[in-house]
Amino acid sequence: MRRLPSPIARGKIHVIFTGVIHFGAKLTRFFSTLIMPSAPDPLDPLLDHWSETPDPSPRLASEVWRRIALAEETHHEAMGFWAGVEAWFSRPPFAAMFVAFCALLGLFFAEVRVNHQQRERSTQLARSYLQLIDPLLKTDRIARSP
Repeated sequence: MRRLPSPIARGKIHVIFTGVIHFGAKLTRFFSTLIMPSAPDPLDPLLDHWSETPDPSPRLASEVWRRIALAEETHHEAMGFWAGVEAWFSRPPFAAMFVAFCALLGLFFAEVRVNHQQRERSTQLARSYLQLIDPLLKTDRIARSP
């Protein structure tokens, strides 16, 4: 009966086997480049030219800020009322504040409406109570009015 190698020996065999495979892959790549040289890539000269970056001009920062200011001026001049409103609502803090304001305004108007209804109901209850206590009150008012 054949005996299996110990775990340490199996690990060494695995390392050796993996190393042979990697070495074989490298040899295959090496020989394939020797036998069949690849055609030069047309992008290589362009990429080499692109890697050479010139030094920025000393006026670069001022030129950038000048262009930004010019773009903002023309943007504000061309912007109408609705475009200005849209620009304000595109800012998250302003949009959140507007939603909160609308919610609070709605709660305020609801409270005013409920307060008005309660006042009318209280007035109606007071009249009903007065008529219950003095049924002649209604007839007395009718008699007094011209």
